[in-house]
Amino acid sequence: MRRALRRRKVKIGNSGLTTASVGHGVLLGGTLGSGVIPLSLLIAAGRAPP
Repeated sequence: MRRALRRRKVKIGNSGLTTASVGHGVLLGGTLGSGVIPLSLLIAAGRAPP
């Protein structure tokens, strides 16, 4: 998915990151190991930890 978005030059801003985070929290909040999804979103948004 990341490669497809990169090919189309899609940029994820603050509002897109917020929307995705809320959706993730509602759908998968209690699932173990679900931290991979927000980490992928942060990397795609260019806000990866150093």
